[in-house]
Amino acid sequence: MSFVTYVVVCSYVKGTNGKFTPEVLSDVMYSCMLFQLLEVAVIRIALYVLSVPYAPFLDLVANTGYKYVG
Repeated sequence: MSFVTYVVVCSYVKGTNGKFTPEVLSDVMYSCMLFQLLEVAVIRIALYVLSVPYAPFLDLVANTGYKYVG
């Protein structure tokens, strides 16, 4: 929910600056998804190096998604 709100607010801000096009929604969404998946991958690698036995993927996605709440 916070992810969608973040995308809409970013698009709204660009719209108030007069730079909104429909592609802004998809650009912001894809860049956020890419950054979040990259962040999850880095955490998975770090947990592997630290020999953590198992960390569920969706738990990592949920924990890295808290950055959109603020």
